[in-house]
Amino acid sequence: MASLWVFKDIALIIIQCLQCEKFYIANERAKIACILLVRNENCPTEVPLRHSLDKDIRRIFYPFHILLLLVLSPKYTIKDNYITTNGTIRNLFSIFIECIAIDFVFINYNIECVYAISLIMLLKKYLNAWMNCLFKIYSHPSIELALFLWVSKDILLLIAQSMESEKFYIANEEAKATCMQLMKNKNCSRHEQRLYKQVLQTNRTFSRISACGFFYIDAQSTISLIGLLTGYVCVLLQFAFL
Repeated sequence: MASLWVFKDIALIIIQCLQCEKFYIANERAKIACILLVRNENCPTEVPLRHSLDKDIRRIFYPFHILLLLVLSPKYTIKDNYITTNGTIRNLFSIFIECIAIDFVFINYNIECVYAISLIMLLKKYLNAWMNCLFKIYSHPSIELALFLWVSKDILLLIAQSMESEKFYIANEEAKATCMQLMKNKNCSRHEQRLYKQVLQTNRTFSRISACGFFYIDAQSTISLIGLLTGYVCVLLQFAFL
């Protein structure tokens, strides 16, 4: 069903493009014909309406004429295969309809602005109530103690992880140095050399563990984390007091 709908849209676009191209060609032909007729010395000042529109020209003008009728702003009328200008009453009616449409657009825009402002004010009230609720909850001594213990636990875990990671990096460097020394040994067999080469190749592709690219998990990770948190807290304090 979706494919048929897409094919229908493509077919309509192609038909519209063809009709528009025909209209553009007819427009250029009319432009050239008018230029040639204006340059003609025998061109009369008034054009008699004894010649009706051709069938092809009517097909070209009808879609454009219908579009103008839909937007209630016709510039001309096609009657009995002749193009005639609109009367004063029809022009005034078109202006009146256009004014109503413009007023409707502005009224709709104003209503949407009022709705958006009221929605923002409501969200602000909910946010303030939520912040007050959080302050009341975290101002309790037991909550503060639980938060302090939880943060202390996270810091201890980070320190333990940093120490173990640093030990792993040191062991990795020692394994690399050992493999390089053993490969220089002449009594090393071919299978052992292949093993050492694989270890060195794996070591070249190894990279230290990082916390989302902010800092590496090693012996200095605690200092890096403290610096990151300090900068973040300073930014929050600037937004709070400035």
